[in-house]
Amino acid sequence: MADLSQVKPCVIFPNGFPGVGKLTIARSIEEKLQHFRISSRLVDTHLLDDAAKAIHPSTPRKGSDNVQQAVLLDRLRMVVLKELKTLPTQNTVIIINGGLSMEKCDVAVFADYVDVARARGIPFYAFTIACELEEHLTRVRTASRWMRMQLTIAELYNVSRKNRVLDPTDESVVGRFDKVVKLRHRVVDTTDLSVYASSERVLGAIVAEQ
Repeated sequence: MADLSQVKPCVIFPNGFPGVGKLTIARSIEEKLQHFRISSRLVDTHLLDDAAKAIHPSTPRKGSDNVQQAVLLDRLRMVVLKELKTLPTQNTVIIINGGLSMEKCDVAVFADYVDVARARGIPFYAFTIACELEEHLTRVRTASRWMRMQLTIAELYNVSRKNRVLDPTDESVVGRFDKVVKLRHRVVDTTDLSVYASSERVLGAIVAEQ
């Protein structure tokens, strides 16, 4: 078993479909780091989304409110990332949860996240959090923010088919980054894993790379 107390400064990016457990795992990672007294910062991107939506609520039809919401979200994100780049504590692990796809706008956001690692001179570890479809449906239905949604396995499958999760190894993504940044990617299948075991697997993979 990897010695998790040996985790060095880096950016950890759990990514995947909504409801798969990214934020829950990110919080478990932070708890483990705190246990070993390793300095860390967890950036919950849902909070940025919530702030933008609260100020500029979405409308049924695409209009000025939606555009303003997207612009504000981008501004909030850039403020947060600038702060992360200039944190005085160098021995810090930064965790950013995400739900990015292969859409161009999401690839651009991912590039901004990677730039935090470049600015701080630390590695970037991207983890695609995945699970089998039936397990994903169970998690979505038990997630508090989706409690009222009635999704079938077929509908969830269609969502996953239409929205491909961001693949950091894809040429269209890799081509955006400076080779100075050490970027590693791994898929973690959490179907049969507890939250504790999932976060341990993520940190174990990082220690093995470092």
